[in-house]
Amino acid sequence: KTIRIDALNNLGQSYRQSDRHEKAAQVFNQALQLDPNHLTSQANLFVAHRTLCNWYQWELRSIDLIVKTQNALTAFNHTMKSTKRQSVPLLPYDAIMLAVASGIFLRDLASMHLFTKYTFDHHLVTLAQNKNKKLNNKEEASIGWLSFDWREHPMGYLTKRLIEFGRLLSYGENDGSPLRKNAQSKKTFIDLENVSLINVTRAAQDLDVLVDLMTHTRGANLQLAH
Repeated sequence: KTIRIDALNNLGQSYRQSDRHEKAAQVFNQALQLDPNHLTSQANLFVAHRTLCNWYQWELRSIDLIVKTQNALTAFNHTMKSTKRQSVPLLPYDAIMLAVASGIFLRDLASMHLFTKYTFDHHLVTLAQNKNKKLNNKEEASIGWLSFDWREHPMGYLTKRLIEFGRLLSYGENDGSPLRKNAQSKKTFIDLENVSLINVTRAAQDLDVLVDLMTHTRGANLQLAH
């Protein structure tokens, strides 16, 4: 059964990469029917439904995915020094689309992926572990959201709930839209348009986590992000 589930998820990813999202959702759902607790299948189906704008029972499904992902993160932390550790399939970018994801949940998920990606680099692992020790002594992590799109734009709407928590670092144009005005009304909003790189660094240096919401999309500034 495990081999069939893995095969269905691989097939679904192939459909998704060829923009056949409805077919991908069908295949991911087939995999989930074989094992309702299979986290990879559930995460893949979640992303497929988001792409298709299928919001049916979205909050309930979000809560269920968060609970299962949190359990997987706990299991990962217990086995992180073992060669048998299992990574968590949900990506940090996809997690910010979960309606009820907390800042601590996003921090833990990002830390896990950082550890998994750079486990070969002992220096980076040490930095990540030291950061986690610091964070464990705090009730909440301080998070910043770096974006070009705090404006009238699909990405602005997808991420608008982030306005309610965390620091907003904006280097995009001010289009005067209601969404932009709402973001600017927050005390945590910082306008970085036409600001030097050194001042951007100063605006973010005390943050525990800085999330680049743009990556390689239009308007992205990789120099700022890195």
